[in-house]
Amino acid sequence: MIFKGLETIMFPNRLWLGAIILVFVSASGCTYITEEYDHTMQLQNQLSQAAALEDSQNYSEAAKEYGMIAETYPDSFYYKKAVRKAAMLHIHPDNPHFDLDTSLQWFKILSDLPISSAEQENVRVQIGLLERIRDLQYSIYEFGYDAKKRLATSEKQTNILVELNKRIQLLESELSWTREELRKMKEVDVLLHKSRNKN
Repeated sequence: MIFKGLETIMFPNRLWLGAIILVFVSASGCTYITEEYDHTMQLQNQLSQAAALEDSQNYSEAAKEYGMIAETYPDSFYYKKAVRKAAMLHIHPDNPHFDLDTSLQWFKILSDLPISSAEQENVRVQIGLLERIRDLQYSIYEFGYDAKKRLATSEKQTNILVELNKRIQLLESELSWTREELRKMKEVDVLLHKSRNKN
């Protein structure tokens, strides 16, 4: 009975109580709705910007924008589309900043998403091809590095051979000079010997 009296004193009309509760619920609900609306508008703006970059053939920036959308809005309806676009645009033939590794990461994320079996197969093939390209690029790099190393070794050997040839020519020239001097000395010696014999 005391509580009923207290209730009557604090809230003389139950309608007032309902109105106050409704105001609090509405205020918190409006904040949530406003935040959701802002969130959705930001997402729509970023999607429009990414599409405009793609349409203007700025594939590098469009790929980055789609990647940021996917990272920022992983729970959105557009997440799968953003992941797919980021994967494809990083390896677009006209992308001047072709990025195989980043594309491969996005394709692997896409393969874990709920997509159709046909798209799953397509993504699996894309991943296989990109990994093969990456392996071939690495092999080419290793081969090129090895070839440069061999060429450097070959150039060093060539330089060594050139130096050896110069030294050989110098020694041969010195040998010829020495032989000529020896021949001249023999001639002098022969003349001296003849002159002694006459005396």
